[in-house]
Amino acid sequence: MLDHDDVDKLYHHFLRMDADGNGVIDRDEFLGHPAIAENPLAARVMAMFDEDRGGTIDFGEFVQGMARFSGRASVESRLRFIFDVYDEDKDGFISNAELFRTLRLMTGGQMRPDQLQQVVDRTIRDIDLDGDGKVSFDEWMATVGRKNEHLFLKLAISDL
Repeated sequence: MLDHDDVDKLYHHFLRMDADGNGVIDRDEFLGHPAIAENPLAARVMAMFDEDRGGTIDFGEFVQGMARFSGRASVESRLRFIFDVYDEDKDGFISNAELFRTLRLMTGGQMRPDQLQQVVDRTIRDIDLDGDGKVSFDEWMATVGRKNEHLFLKLAISDL
């Protein structure tokens, strides 16, 4: 998905984020980046970039993570990334509890737990096409993705 110029740009971004110059981006460097610091899901995004679960992001992991936001990345790839943010345990499904925890992070505790649970229950009912109480990626694509494809097309880094 990326050409040589894209990788070169990413390398310069990577070097800026690697504040101590040790060749990896650690948690503090990642979460302290101005473009990331305000995102309530930043820690989950870092965990998704950190594919070897080593606690840091090396350049290869950084490129793979950022490639998902390339202008040439498919809508499905972008939707998969967002789905994976919700799927904390990586079992291929978004459970009621995972959706609750993610939405709680996103709302910053501005909703009472019972109100948030109502939103979660309604959302699961609307997306869960087979009625098993959880959301698969196919169900996510069929409901969230198809209805909002125009939004996910905008989830791209224009320089890549």
